[in-house]
Amino acid sequence: MDKEQTIAQLRQVMSEQLELALPDVIKEEDRLYEDLNVDSIMVLQLVVYIEEVFNVTVPEEDLDPAVFQTVGSLVDFIHALKGEPIIQFVIDRVADLTSRPELAEELNGDSPLEDAGVDSVLLVNLMMQIEQQYEIFYEDDELLQENFATARLISQRILAKRAVKTGG
Repeated sequence: MDKEQTIAQLRQVMSEQLELALPDVIKEEDRLYEDLNVDSIMVLQLVVYIEEVFNVTVPEEDLDPAVFQTVGSLVDFIHALKGEPIIQFVIDRVADLTSRPELAEELNGDSPLEDAGVDSVLLVNLMMQIEQQYEIFYEDDELLQENFATARLISQRILAKRAVKTGG
């Protein structure tokens, strides 16, 4: 999901669920409190709607006021919760490992990595880079190709392992 799609969904949630009168287009630089008239109670409601609409869990310890400064900061937060930076990391590593830099632009989170030329040897190399980058460890019973079929599946496993590691 790109930023424009996320912004459009956020606008819809804020307009319909929070009953805010918003401009037809909201921009990344729009400030939630000052420009869009969001108040502190609405922020709490917005967190619930974000969890529902974007299918994410907002950890209580991540409720930093800076997240709710602008539309852009909120979009970046949602994308981080959805694992978008991890997905991009995996895609970039696949492009590097296959020596096909164009894959960094061509692949998305749901593209089958096998179709991009990721064989078992490259997959082992990818897993080692992931373990190092995210300070996780894959157990032998997790090393199944279906667990690494797409960047999104890899991202979900990384997020789950990090949640277990941090007790979240």
